[in-house]
Amino acid sequence: MNTLILNKDHVNNRITGTFTFDAPLNQVWDAFTNPVTMEKWFAPKPYKAITKISDFKEGGYWLYYMLSPQGEKFWSIARYKKILFNAHYETMDAFCDENGQINTEFPQLNWQYDFSEENKITTVQVTITLVNSKEMSQLLEMGFEEGYKTALIQLQEIL
Repeated sequence: MNTLILNKDHVNNRITGTFTFDAPLNQVWDAFTNPVTMEKWFAPKPYKAITKISDFKEGGYWLYYMLSPQGEKFWSIARYKKILFNAHYETMDAFCDENGQINTEFPQLNWQYDFSEENKITTVQVTITLVNSKEMSQLLEMGFEEGYKTALIQLQEIL
């Protein structure tokens, strides 16, 4: 995989990254959309991602938590807004409770994932947009960048 660089655009409250994987498109798509596969990499170690509900379709959602080594559960929800199979999908992600009720004290992230393949090398373009600069700063202060990079390294290892 290429160098893990997340570009932070503080003017437009946007974080972007382009990542390449030495794997075919369908395998990478599955890694980003199948909860069984996502549980293997999505939470940075030593945390684990645990799925409660997954319904990968427009209007569906993935309700999951990250389990800390101390047994703490940090709930999140990803609501699927748009899906173009093996090419693109969009979500709205937020921290929530175990029933999916959004915690408005934390940032909400709009994610766009774009997938392409050439010679069995898959590129994923990720664009994360936040509502305002306060939410972007809060997300970065929470350690998002380090956590996401760690998760992507784990993904590379399973691919």
